[in-house]
Amino acid sequence: MKRAVWLILLLNLALAEGFPEFFKRYLEQNPDWARATAQETLAERRYRALLEDPWAAPLEREEAAEAKTKAAVEKGRLRLELWQAALLRYSAPLLAEAKKDAAEAALAVARIKAEAAAIRYRHGAINKVELVAAEKETEEARLALEAAEAELKAARAFLAEYGVPPPTALPEISPPKDPRPEHHPRYRLAELALAAARRAYALAQGPDTARIVRTQKEAELFAAQKALQAAREDLEKALLEAQRARRQAKAALALQTEALKTAEERLAAAQARYQKGLVSRLELEAARAERSRAELALLNARLELLKATAALYAFAEEGP
Repeated sequence: MKRAVWLILLLNLALAEGFPEFFKRYLEQNPDWARATAQETLAERRYRALLEDPWAAPLEREEAAEAKTKAAVEKGRLRLELWQAALLRYSAPLLAEAKKDAAEAALAVARIKAEAAAIRYRHGAINKVELVAAEKETEEARLALEAAEAELKAARAFLAEYGVPPPTALPEISPPKDPRPEHHPRYRLAELALAAARRAYALAQGPDTARIVRTQKEAELFAAQKALQAAREDLEKALLEAQRARRQAKAALALQTEALKTAEERLAAAQARYQKGLVSRLELEAARAERSRAELALLNARLELLKATAALYAFAEEGP
């Protein structure tokens, strides 16, 4: 019986692992997502009801179809925003842990410097100002470590609220296949606004509509046309910028990968030389701190690539 319970617990843990499960729960507990889902459902029901209503006017059905599409676009935009936020939340423990490791290594270096400064001060080799500076560096490093530990604790606690263990690696996200400006929510909403403006202008052409109203509807139609054109131009630039940002992020990741490799080689050399008495403990810890900083920089570079890839999904027809 105990074995069966243990297996169930392991199964539940396995099901809870990974970003997809976290994102699913993140959506389920988000009030904005619940509201958007309800609005989409209502728009869908109204559209279906009008399709089945033989007395419904074609224009009424057209408006309902556009309202349904608008609700779906708004919901898709919200889903993307929540997905991007969830990526950062899910990755936060990894980043915080790397910060903690780097802070620990920096504190080790600062303590050795402070120890050396105290010895030199006792022998009159340095003055009080230099000693205080070394002690201050140690205290700042200690505070930085405390902040990193608090950040790590908070990041892990956030995932625990969703029943998800801290990740061991960043999620793998592939870029969308065919990003285009017209797939962006802003462009699609501008298209819907233009369709509504055209319909309103057409309805204002009857003899029962005042001339001032027709003039107003014409101005609204012109504004909607300009808004769609402006949206396309802005989004074309934004897409090029997003693609450039991803290329830069990939290049930065390659550079940081090489930087970590160099730092690891330097640490290995420092360890070997320390064993032979050729370098000091300070030089060894400094090499270890350099490696920790390189690991943190590499993780940040990976996260920037992840964010740059996620940003491209605003221009994708398919969701992430």
